[in-house]
Amino acid sequence: MMRMIIDRAALQAALTRLAAVANRKSKVPILADVLISARDGTATLTATDGDMMLAETLPADGGEPGAATADAAALARYVRALPKSARAVALSLDGGVLRVADAAGASGADAASGG
Repeated sequence: MMRMIIDRAALQAALTRLAAVANRKSKVPILADVLISARDGTATLTATDGDMMLAETLPADGGEPGAATADAAALARYVRALPKSARAVALSLDGGVLRVADAAGASGADAASGG
């Protein structure tokens, strides 16, 4: 079970860049996803279009190691949709579902995950 808390502004900026690289029009669905890997107090997010790859590493608190994939554009939308008061985002993977929530617990959403 992966769990971590990431600064919302940093995550949102990284997801914006990663979503631009992820290939939503590919016949290979995984190319529309971002890989999220958590370990040793960091979260590494990686996206590719098959030719080019972009990886972003962000500090993450309270993490349990793990990895998951989620649609890059959808994940960026979920993070943007959190309340403006949310300063940090909690990401957790449980039973194949990636949960995206305000780290303060105010609201959240589930995103299907291939991880």
